Amino acid sequence: MNAIEHEQYLKAKLELVESIYSNTTAQCQALQSNNGELLGKLLKKQQQNINSLIEFGNLYSLPGSYNKDSDSEGVESYIGSLMETIICTSIANISDAEKLRNEIGSSLCLLKKNKNVIKNGYYVKSYQHYGYFIDKKIGK
Repeated sequence: MNAIEHEQYLKAKLELVESIYSNTTAQCQALQSNNGELLGKLLKKQQQNINSLIEFGNLYSLPGSYNKDSDSEGVESYIGSLMETIICTSIANISDAEKLRNEIGSSLCLLKKNKNVIKNGYYVKSYQHYGYFIDKKIGK
């Protein structure tokens, strides 16, 4: 790989990493707004971007002799720092997603309990005595 090919490789890799970074920040915003549908779409796109980056790395993994200049070293260090930021943000997104999943699970449990309370408390046939209805099941 000569210097020009290496420069093109770095530009293409930088574009892929920047698209992964923008997707990761969009995931963070989707989690904060509790938008599960958007999050699912973003996760699919993120997986496609990561697969592209892996394929890209496999294509250009052959070692070559080229002279590294300060520009290419700067781009490589920027890509590395961007990847570290992506990893930290992804870890935070995972913990936020787990919290959201737990909240949804507890909400579903409460809905089920409330359904059972209404079904067993108010819709059960009971006989009224002297025109009065006594609710004995709610509150137990």
